[in-house]
Amino acid sequence: MNMELKVSERRESSKLDAVMSAIKSNLRSKLFDIVCSREVTYVDYPVHGNTGDLLILSGALKFFKEQNIKIITYDNVYGRKYSELNNTPKHLPIICHGGGNFGDLYHVHQKFREDLVSQLNEHKIIVFPQSMHFSSEQALERSAAIFRKHRNFHFCVRDHESFESAQRFTDKVHLVPDCAHMLWGQFKPVSGSAGKLNFLREDIESTGLSQRRSVDWATMSDPRFYKIQSLMQRATKKLSPRPTTAMSKLAFAFWMLEVKRTMNDAYRHFSEFDTVETDRLHGMLFSLLLQKKVLFHDNSVKKLSRYKNTWLGDLSDNWITAADAKTSVEP
Repeated sequence: MNMELKVSERRESSKLDAVMSAIKSNLRSKLFDIVCSREVTYVDYPVHGNTGDLLILSGALKFFKEQNIKIITYDNVYGRKYSELNNTPKHLPIICHGGGNFGDLYHVHQKFREDLVSQLNEHKIIVFPQSMHFSSEQALERSAAIFRKHRNFHFCVRDHESFESAQRFTDKVHLVPDCAHMLWGQFKPVSGSAGKLNFLREDIESTGLSQRRSVDWATMSDPRFYKIQSLMQRATKKLSPRPTTAMSKLAFAFWMLEVKRTMNDAYRHFSEFDTVETDRLHGMLFSLLLQKKVLFHDNSVKKLSRYKNTWLGDLSDNWITAADAKTSVEP
């Protein structure tokens, strides 16, 4: 019986490896064709406490490194250095960080992208894989009208529903997996012994499942992280009136030290468990990267089911299972 169980486990691990490796290869190939340059500018990189965004950032950087693509300068929403960006050579694509904040839930980041396409008409602008959500048809159309004016805007989206809506923003729409898939094979899987981790949202996309019997990125992170995050936000904002490429690279290098430390903290925490129950997309993806079983609830904008149906349909219930929306999280 034990021998049969081990054979079954090996088969399941092989299946996960096949699916995740194929997604990673698909991601790498599509992004390379879209970027089509050996030098880029990377903007809107995350300086906040969502470790899922830090996984996306790390995956994007791994893609650039593997493909020998050099990042000339960096920018974030606190610097907003449009004047410097406008002075970069017109042949350099401007890459916007991916994620799940395209729409009207996260106004600061959406305004940053709208200003970017409005002020930099001559550059190729690429939004890396995103999920899209607008609270109303009017809000969607208002934003789409801004992006449609740009002549070379490429929009990467990570689910079929977003793909349909994105075609109202540009005719250059690409269905691409999340950048975190570039991290497949980077984390050593560890067999957990603590049962199930309840990892549930406590932000504006929450469905109220947490009930204080779970953890989220914020409750998992070292308090020091938020002090450094605040320092980084203030520093980049203060430097923005006198931007230089050297300063942008120095600030980014400093921030990446904290990004790596925070990702390692998350890795150690998740590794204690063999199953993760979550309503965060990157709770689901990070669990799969660590070869953990996933029980998922949709968040308020259905990111998880949309993503699973687009990319993870070949994984069996042994790896990923949808929970009943009414299921109460066990204490």
